[in-house]
Amino acid sequence: MFSPDNVLGITVSVDATRRCQLACRYCYFGVKSGGDMDTRRLEQGLQNFVAVFPQLSALQLCFLGGEPLLAWEEIVGLVATTRAFCDRRGIRLAWDVTSNLIALDDRKTEFMIGERAAINCSLDGPAELHNANRPFQGGENSFDSVRRNVQRALRITPNGLARATVCPDGAGRCVEIARFALGLGFKYVRISRAAGTKIAWTDECIATFVHSLADAYRASPTYPNRRRAVLMSRKRCTRPRQQFEYCPAGKYQWAIDADGRLYDCHLLTSMPELSIVDLAETPERIAQEIARRSLSPHRSCAPIPPNCRQCSAVDFCAGGCWARNYLFNHDPRVPDSVGCKVRIGLVEELGGVPPKEETPTSPGEIPAGSGAED
Repeated sequence: MFSPDNVLGITVSVDATRRCQLACRYCYFGVKSGGDMDTRRLEQGLQNFVAVFPQLSALQLCFLGGEPLLAWEEIVGLVATTRAFCDRRGIRLAWDVTSNLIALDDRKTEFMIGERAAINCSLDGPAELHNANRPFQGGENSFDSVRRNVQRALRITPNGLARATVCPDGAGRCVEIARFALGLGFKYVRISRAAGTKIAWTDECIATFVHSLADAYRASPTYPNRRRAVLMSRKRCTRPRQQFEYCPAGKYQWAIDADGRLYDCHLLTSMPELSIVDLAETPERIAQEIARRSLSPHRSCAPIPPNCRQCSAVDFCAGGCWARNYLFNHDPRVPDSVGCKVRIGLVEELGGVPPKEETPTSPGEIPAGSGAED
């Protein structure tokens, strides 16, 4: 059973703003309008939240949105105040930004370098794919506006990460996406499938995506390590597990919206009805509301769902993203069906269980440092 009393480090995603220049076709954030975060409100809210964890020694702030760089001055103010607070308590503070890069300039670049902050880039591959997925709100192409700031981002984070989201019509292009991003200078690529009610994945598209994602693994020199990560058995000793581990949201990872409300996961911050508590409350009240209102399965001892026990990939599965499970199934403990099919397919492709059909051949080598995941 989870308890905040023995947590040493947490990651907090912060919605710096609801604004964004883009209209990504898979975006889960909802209406991209409204104000930036109230810095003073979040300063006090973060301090109240940190006080819930008496043993905390490390805090990671991840600025998201919306597009966080549109609220740059608010980010700078919140970082300065939080750093002073953490220094007084002996807590190590680090921070990063996940951005479309459009608003990145020299001033922001130099500040982040001085802060030893990190930046992750949202880039969906070559111009054709990126523009189809991530146009400006007026419909214009955004690729060139992102591409021109990639070198600034790599100055901030030389071992930079490109986050690529794949829609069904690009399901077979994972290797191409990875090679393109690595060719720009990124050291790592994280490939995720688009999810949400706007995106429909047929079984055929899922199979294509799985084959392509497995090819991206196999084409990398780090393939043995990546394969081991996918096929790491969650069995303990010789006894079958009784529970899934799930993702760490609502345990070591949390989210705060621009109004200072706490959530288990950033996937939920566009739905205020799923907020746990307003962080203007006292630390004692915050802890009480977490125990009462959190959706996280970490707060229960629920067993692995019966259907999952019969799955061929159950020994290689942690239960998936429980927030996504909740959004699709209204139950955080039951993995969403598309995620299940992707996980089962990858385990079969990479040899965890006998495949249903012959796997494709490798398309050729991808530069070192590539990675992909659902």
